[in-house]
Order: sequence, then C-alpha cells, then structure tokens
Amino acid sequence: AISSRAAGKAVVKPSPPVHASREVCPRCRLATTICWCEHLPALESRARLVFLQHPREARKAVGTARMAHLGIPGSQLHVGMEFDSARVLGPSVPGRRAVVLYPTAESEDVSALREVTDDLTIVVLDGTWFQARQLWLKNPWLHALPAYRIEPTSPGQYKIRREPAPHCLSTIEAVAVLLDALQ
Repeated sequence: AISSRAAGKAVVKPSPPVHASREVCPRCRLATTICWCEHLPALESRARLVFLQHPREARKAVGTARMAHLGIPGSQLHVGMEFDSARVLGPSVPGRRAVVLYPTAESEDVSALREVTDDLTIVVLDGTWFQARQLWLKNPWLHALPAYRIEPTSPGQYKIRREPAPHCLSTIEAVAVLLDALQ
C-alpha cells in the first residue's frame, strides 16, 4: 500500500491486484488460452525455408513468422540483425541453391522457382517493411543471392496488423503464396 497525506490525514491506497502469471505454451509462446498449436497443420515444402526475423518482430505476439516456421517441418527461425551466411545457409554443397524472398528491382516472380530442380533454400526476411529493409541492408551477403518477389492477386487477409499497401502481405501469407508457387 502507498500512503500519502491529504488535508493532514494519512490516506492509504490499496496496492494493485497481483495476478498469477499466465501459463504460456512453450511452442507458440502464447497464453495457453489462445494457443493455436493444435490447429496448425504441418505443411511439406520441397524447399528448405530459413526465416531471418528482426528482434523487435520476435517480441510481437501477433507476428506470423513463428507460426509459419512451426507449420513447416525442417524450417529454421533465426532472430537478430546481422547473420553469418554460413550459419544460415550451411556449408556450400554442389547442387544446392539459395535464394532470398525480397522485392528488389531485379527480383523475379516466385513462380519462376517452380522450374528449379536443385536442392533449394529460401531465405525469408520477417518484420515490418522497415525492419525487413534493415535486415536486408545489414546482411550484404543476401544481395549476392537471386531475389524473388510475390505479386499477390488479392490483398492480404491478415487484419490484426495493418499493411502499408494493398499488395503487401504478412509473412505467413507470403509463405503460403510461395509454397503454392513451388508446388
């Protein structure tokens, strides 16, 4: 309790109620009352997906990269600003190809990846558009990878967070379009 003096009298203010901490799902890291893990399907992909997530985005409960990562067996999720290409991509192996999902001036549409028969790794940047650009700029090794973009046919449906333009998608929506293009 906090005491103060009001008109010469001591006033006791009650302490705020103490709430027991919520149970959290160790997998999705959400409160167990809103955990979506049992509803998340396991989606197969012929490509290995590697998510590079901005640290601020990792703290957002409504972010979708973790959901996409948990739904795609064999995918990887790395949180940070600067990444070592060897750690992210693994050792260089003949026949393995790595690309990045990022809209550059030279990027190709993801539908072109359907023709790729190599062992394929796709790096996906996650964060707000500003944060994704920061990741792009802080990791110049990404610029050496062929870049691919998504041209959505309709606006995104993830309405929990607002996108800057109708053609912008959340990470999980972009991954869904990417997986459709690969299959």
